[in-house]
Amino acid sequence: MVRPEGIFIERHMTVEELDKQIKLEKNATLLKRLYFIKYRYGELSVEESIQRIGSSKQTGYTWQERWNQDGYDGLKPRYSGGRRSKLADKQKEQLKIMLTKRDDWTTEAARELIFKEFDVKYSLKQVRVIL
Repeated sequence: MVRPEGIFIERHMTVEELDKQIKLEKNATLLKRLYFIKYRYGELSVEESIQRIGSSKQTGYTWQERWNQDGYDGLKPRYSGGRRSKLADKQKEQLKIMLTKRDDWTTEAARELIFKEFDVKYSLKQVRVIL
């Protein structure tokens, strides 16, 4: 027998609407969170629901709190995407044009080009990401 959950889950949408949203969702992170909410709608505890997802119990409580507060929008990831690039958008466009002039760039040659043209030092690993 399932123990009743002491923490209330807001029903911002019906089960049918939730199922429809799950079918349409393309973002894997958001999909995982929607499944957690679906399990909570199904009367599973936070702990049981989060175990099915494979995340920590604290994560489950955080997701539920955000859902209860903001619904679907509360489940959207809240990160800025990491550190800002050393190159400005305009410089990235210029680099892209320069790199298309040849198709035999080595990582080291591309790193030297970036330093020579923009006075920016990147690691070889980061240059491989850029290429």
